[in-house]
Parts: sequence; C-alpha cells; structure tokens
Amino acid sequence: MLKQIRSEFQKIYTTRTWLGIIFASLIFSVMTVFAYAQIAGSMGMPNLNTSEMMTLLYGGAATGVALALILGVIGATSEYRYGTIDHTYLVQPKRYIVLYAKLLIHGIIGAILGLVAFALAYLATTVAVSGKDHAEISTGELFTIAMATIAAYAIYTMLGVAFGSLVRNQLVGVAATFVWIFIFERLLVVFTPDIGKWLPGGAVNGLFGVTAILNGGKYFDRSTSGALLIAYAIVLIGLSLFFTPRRDVS
Repeated sequence: MLKQIRSEFQKIYTTRTWLGIIFASLIFSVMTVFAYAQIAGSMGMPNLNTSEMMTLLYGGAATGVALALILGVIGATSEYRYGTIDHTYLVQPKRYIVLYAKLLIHGIIGAILGLVAFALAYLATTVAVSGKDHAEISTGELFTIAMATIAAYAIYTMLGVAFGSLVRNQLVGVAATFVWIFIFERLLVVFTPDIGKWLPGGAVNGLFGVTAILNGGKYFDRSTSGALLIAYAIVLIGLSLFFTPRRDVS
C-alpha cells in the first residue's frame, strides 16, 4: 500500500497539469473575494457591515472547489488517456488498492489546497475591506470557515477521483464536470432552491455558512450540509470501489 501511495504521488508531481489547475483555483478564489467586495450592498448582496457578507468574503475560496473536483477527475482519468493503467494494474493487480491510493493522495492534496485557498481568501478580504466600514468576524468563526474550506476541497478532490474512475474518459469527465458545476447545478440552485440545496454545490455553500440563496431560499445549516457532502462522497466513492475492480481496462 505504501509503495502504491508513493507511486501515485510521483504520478502527480512529475506532471504539470495539476499545477495549472491549482494556480487557477487560487486565482479564482481571490478574484471572487474582490468581486464580492465590490458589489457588497448592491445587486441583492448584503453590506460589508453584516456578518453574512464578511462570511461570504472569507469563504470566497468556496468557488475554487470546482477546480479541485476537476483536479481529481484528471488524476483518475490520465492513466486511461495515456495508456499507463495497464502497467499500473500489472504492478499492483489489486485494483482497489490503486484506487485507495489515488483517493488518499488526492484528498491530502485537496486539503492542502484548501488551506492555501483560505489563507489567500483571508489576505484578499483584508485588502478588499481595508479602510471600509465592515463587520468583525470572531476567531472561532474564521477557524470554522478554514476547516470548512479544507474539508470541502479534500472531499471534492476525492469526488473527482471517484467520478473519473467511473467515467474513465478524460474529455467526457472534464466536460461533464464543467457542465454540471457551472451550468446545470447553478441553474437548479437559483431557480429551484428546494432542490438546489440538496446538491453538492448547495451543500458546500451551506458548509461555508452561506445562509440565503439569491431568490430567497435557504441552504441547510453547516452540520446538515457537511453530513450531506459526506454522504455524496460515501456513495460515489463506494460506487467507484465496486465497479472499477470489475471492469475491463480496454
């Protein structure tokens, strides 16, 4: 198992794709913070002197979880794309061990990425509200947002690995992820909040402490949202562990 974990880690750091995705995720998070700060008090957004708006700013890293999901998808599908999966399974015939290692390594990378994303969101928020009247957030609340960021990134990266293992085609996996996150899921959250709050994206928003959907709907509270997100991870990872060892490679 340890050898397989080292092997999976080497597969990641010897390629450049993951660096681009991580960089884009961090930039996306910082841009979100400054965008929220600019429209605070307008377009239906709360003012900076409300704790809700400050929670949105400090939790701006939530927008980067979409790219964490794609990072996991690419991590799982790259071997099928380049044909190295045959060699991997010849070296380690127990396919579930390969999948365990991929999930573990990508989960760790996701957690580290989440920590860095929160740190950048914190710094961006400090700069964005500098010299402006704004609400103060307690240390405990900041810690909760940090933990939510780390958990969301780790779970989303592992969800990407699980989904990629089921789909196996990298183009299809990445395209489906983009369509789901940036089009389908967002439309459901905005126009059908009673359904949207049950989706992974709605669970992430609730986990970050976001309370209201734009059209007046409500997300679940943090504990319920966290449990919902974990449930999605259990189901999707369980499906990947069941089907992946039983399917032919080619």
